[in-house]
Parts: sequence; structure tokens; C-alpha cells
Amino acid sequence: MEQFVEEDIIPETVIRDRFLVHRKIGEGGFGNVFLVSDLETKELCALKMLRPELAANKSLQEKFQDEAMIWMQFGKHPNIVGVRSIDLYNGRLFIALEFVPPNESGVNSLNQVIAQTKVSYLQTVIWAIQLCRGMIYAQAHGLIAHRDLKPGNLMIDPNQMLKITDFGLAIFSATESGSVLFNDPSGTPAYMPPEQFEFGSTVDMRSDIYSFGIILFNLATNGRLPFEISAERDLDVFNYFYLLHRTYKVPRIDSPLNAIITRCLEKIPDGRYQSFEDISSDLEDLHLEAAGKPFREISVEEMNAAEHNNFAVSFSLIGDAQSALRHIDKALDIAPYYSPAINNKAAFLAALGRVEEASQIWLGLTHDEPALARPFYNLGNLFMNNRPERAIGFYEETLRREPNYIPALVNMGICHKILGDTLNAIRAYDRAIEFDPRDSQVIYNKAFLLYECDEFELAARLFDEVIQLNPSNVSAYNYLGLCYRGLHACELALENFDRALEIQPDYLFAIRNREELLAANN
Repeated sequence: MEQFVEEDIIPETVIRDRFLVHRKIGEGGFGNVFLVSDLETKELCALKMLRPELAANKSLQEKFQDEAMIWMQFGKHPNIVGVRSIDLYNGRLFIALEFVPPNESGVNSLNQVIAQTKVSYLQTVIWAIQLCRGMIYAQAHGLIAHRDLKPGNLMIDPNQMLKITDFGLAIFSATESGSVLFNDPSGTPAYMPPEQFEFGSTVDMRSDIYSFGIILFNLATNGRLPFEISAERDLDVFNYFYLLHRTYKVPRIDSPLNAIITRCLEKIPDGRYQSFEDISSDLEDLHLEAAGKPFREISVEEMNAAEHNNFAVSFSLIGDAQSALRHIDKALDIAPYYSPAINNKAAFLAALGRVEEASQIWLGLTHDEPALARPFYNLGNLFMNNRPERAIGFYEETLRREPNYIPALVNMGICHKILGDTLNAIRAYDRAIEFDPRDSQVIYNKAFLLYECDEFELAARLFDEVIQLNPSNVSAYNYLGLCYRGLHACELALENFDRALEIQPDYLFAIRNREELLAANN
């Protein structure tokens, strides 16, 4: 049997004389994912390489290839990740996909969004409608069931557009009958409907509607599932979840989405919504109530501009500013009014040192598109170090438009700190922590401020919390040691300096602080 070696996919590898590998960017059940340059199109894309053990199963590989071919034939849709190419490399199937670049916080999937911040009600409704639109389009192009809808398979691009990906478990039909097919149980157990666990059962779009209901519950409850999961390690996971999905009672939530979620999560398919069109219609009514205007489908021009905007962000990630600007200009040629591209053009100009041009673009956006938050945020960043009082004003304008935008709160806290306004700095950090209690960097910032104010006991508690969230944070161990030194708890101080050095033996701050502590106690 042919031997497959994962290590052959390293940076600078060229796959099939076409795809230049930059770096590994993810991994999953299908295999590893790499950021690559397409040497034919001169664009970036994400390349998924089938795992060696899956590639060794020729019938399975052929199945993946057939389904990927149908996915590729979907064509462009704003709510579906597009397939660029399908081929074999060293006997292994790979799929080159549209690359969805992360935002400024490094986030590009719905599970990451849910883990890092509270999603507003209106944004939840918008993403839910976009998910429906993507599924409606896929069904019209032969999809019977995706079978693995979950937050990890829903990408969020820098334009805040939701895109469905990973059709590796999908069932397609070559006919237009919409008939269901017999099920071979597979998927992610926490999101699978009861029938998807059963051999020989039939699945169709209503099975995906059940998964959609759990995703909607996640969004509406800041990441919770509609059931409690046992902490026992020796469970038969498959049968455990099968029983759970058949028996749990959907909890009521205080949200206009409650009725939609409950209907999606009916145990029997006939009791659920019968189509994503029906769900979308109900969600659009909620959007009209919440936003005061109908949901607007993205235009073809905006979709093409958004694609170039994503290319631009992608090139900026690998440090190719000129290619980033080239794609931003293409986006603006297609849709001169497309505000995400205008905003990003200013950001790229600022990164190239053309700050005056960038500030003029952002100031123009604040007048032309006053509802947008990010131009105000970016202007705040320009003034953060030399005019922090003016920066604070821009951050306040940002937060009026996007109250839960944590980077604006953090930077506002830093500006208050620069100005010596400790009380308002702490208030800004507290607001950020309220939105995301798991953001270790924000907690670190607050702890550091308290340390500088000689509030050693309070700071120590927070540095300890940072370590619980991020055990490899050497700086948190170092400052926890300094807090204990300030509290005259020398043994605890020494212990934390040592922990920092276990992680990073050459960490100069911990080395120096440890030496000073030992010298002072000799």
C-alpha cells in the first residue's frame, strides 16, 4: 500500500505545479487546511488535503471527489464558500476553496465568534437569514442534505457575511425530485437530528433544519446547547447523543427567536419547518421589526466587490500590501460605494505610512456612512498615541454604533490610562469583560493597570484568572509574581517567576525579577 506522509506538505511546497503553500491554517475531520497561492490565477485560496487514512480508502475518496465536484458546480453565491479546484496530490484528494480571511481579532468562523463575544439579536437574525439563503441555493443545485451544519462549518468573512462550507458529508441528487436518500449515520453528534443517527433512515433538508435550530439556539444564548451534556468520559458518545436528541425538552428562551427554534427542533421531521424558505420568511419578519427595514439581499456588484475585498484582506495577512491595494481598487471599480472596501483601502494606506490619505478616507466615511462604526474606530487608532483625548471621542462614536465592539473598549481603556484616568480606564475594561468574560487579554490589561496602582491583591486575582484562561502566558506569571512580591509573599512570588521560566527559560523580565527577589531576601 502507498505510504502517505503528512510532513511533505510544508511551506514553499508547490502542489500540482499550481498551488504554492504558505502555511497550515487549520485541521479537521477531513484533513489539514493550508493557505496557498494559486499560481494560475495569482490569488490566495484555502487548500484542504484529505487525511492519509481516508485517502487510502479509494471508494471513500471517490465519494468525496464526486460530492466536491457537485459543490464546485454550485457557482458563486454570497453565502456558500466556493470551490476553485479539485485534484490529487501524492494519491490524496485535495480541494482548493475560497479563502475566508479572519477579522482583526483572528476570527473567521461562527464557533470562534460565539466563543469570543456576545452576538447581538439583529446580527443573529441576519446570519440566520443568510444561512437559509445559502441552503435554499444549494438545494436548488442538487443538495438533499448537508448533514454537518454546525458553527464550525459556517464561516464569517470580514464583510460580516456568513458562508456555508464543508459539504464533505453532504448527500446530493442528480434529479430534481427532491427525494430523500437512505442514511449512513455520520455528522457531529451535538447537532444531529434523531433520524440521522439511524441506519437506513431517510434524511433530507428537514434534517438540516434541526441542526439549524441548534445553531440558532447557540447564537441566541451565547453558545449554549439546548441540553446539558454529561461530563462522564466513558460514555458511548454516539448512543448517548442519540438518546439525548430523542428525549430532551427544548428549553424556552426569552427571545423572539424562541418559536422558530422550538419548531426547528421537533423530534419528528414532519413537525419541523418543511423548508428553509419558510424559516427565512419568518426571520425576515423579525428583521423588519428589529431593524425597521426589510432584509436586503446583497447585489451581484456587492458580491463581486466583497470577493475582492476578501482577497485584499488575505494578501494583507501575508504582507503583500501592493496586491491588497490592487484588489481593493478592483472592488471599488465594481462598486465604488462599497464601504467595507473603502474602509480597508484606508487601512492598507495607513499600513504603508500614507496616514494623511487614510485619515481623509475615514473622515469621508464618517460623513457619507455615519451608521458605520469601524471608520470611527480606525480614526481613534490614528490618534491613540499622540492625541489620546481625541481618540477617546472616536472610540465613543464607535461604541454608539457597535456597543459590544471589544477592541474599541480596550483601546479606549488604554487612552484613559495614558491620560492618567484610572477610573475610566477600568470602566472601559469592565465593559469589555462583561461582553466577553473569557478574553484573557482584556483581563490582563485590567490586571496590569491595577498592578501599576499598587492594588496588588486585586491584580493578583486577575492575573491568576488570565493564567487559568491561558496557561502559557509568561507575562501573567511574571506579574503575578510581582504582585506577590508587593504583598510580601516571597515564596509565592518566586514560584510564579519559576513558572514563567519553565515556559520560556530566556524570559528576561522573570530572570531579573527572580534575581532581585533573591538578592533582597539574602
